Amino acid sequence: MADYKGKVVTITGAASGLGKGMATRFAQKGARLSLADLDGENLARFAEELRAKNVEVLTTIMDVCDSDAVDSFAKESFAAFGGVDYCINNAGVHSMGSIWKIPPEEWRKVFEINVMGIVNGIRAFIPRMMAQDKECFIINTASNAGLQVNTAIAPYAMSKHAAVSVTESLAVELQAVKSKIKAFVFCPGLIPTGLSGNSERIKANTDPYYETEKFKKLYAYGAKLLVNGMPMETAMDRFFAGLEADEFYIRTHDNEEEEVRYRVQMVLEKKRPAPIAK
Repeated sequence: MADYKGKVVTITGAASGLGKGMATRFAQKGARLSLADLDGENLARFAEELRAKNVEVLTTIMDVCDSDAVDSFAKESFAAFGGVDYCINNAGVHSMGSIWKIPPEEWRKVFEINVMGIVNGIRAFIPRMMAQDKECFIINTASNAGLQVNTAIAPYAMSKHAAVSVTESLAVELQAVKSKIKAFVFCPGLIPTGLSGNSERIKANTDPYYETEKFKKLYAYGAKLLVNGMPMETAMDRFFAGLEADEFYIRTHDNEEEEVRYRVQMVLEKKRPAPIAK
């Protein structure tokens, strides 16, 4: 088992969901935390809960789409703690609907948050972590949706495939320069993270699309799936097990391997994507 006592961990999207789950578990293991989120109220409340348990915490209210803000977050984290051992680019939003009906602004916002948020984190932290010249880790949160064929979540799936791809490229580039930094991509399945609720910020509420009965039913169905997903504690057990086993693709749900295998098979056989037979 890895020793996390005294290690410095930075996490974006830390006020709720997976970010909060990871921060809680790292804190229990004795780590020091630099947490960022756009939701300042919930971030402050969470930080106070941690400090009450004698956890050392630095907080930053930040939009991961703002590259300058992410760079400042990295700079302040290094200044406060003298270094960073684990950088976790986790902030994200969800999206559901038909490709030809989802407004363009939603596509842009999902990509900016879920992909450029990771890119901004890489650009801000990797040079500083390289300068440490010691073993350290960068973990980007994608999704199992980034490894399989999906329907009704195209903007989200697009962004998560991109998150997987950029992390794969990062891993190769780090090895090419013989860096001591190890990259991982976290690909969780359905977990009650509140992600659908946190995605309200991407919706241009003036668009009539969001008032249609079909969209409301689809959105409610997606929220229900998340609520009934894997408990956060179990997901965190899987996350840390994968991290400590040095698994590049850290996954939570074994029962979703079939979907991943199905997509790879279609690629190799050059077949047109189709829903998997259950």
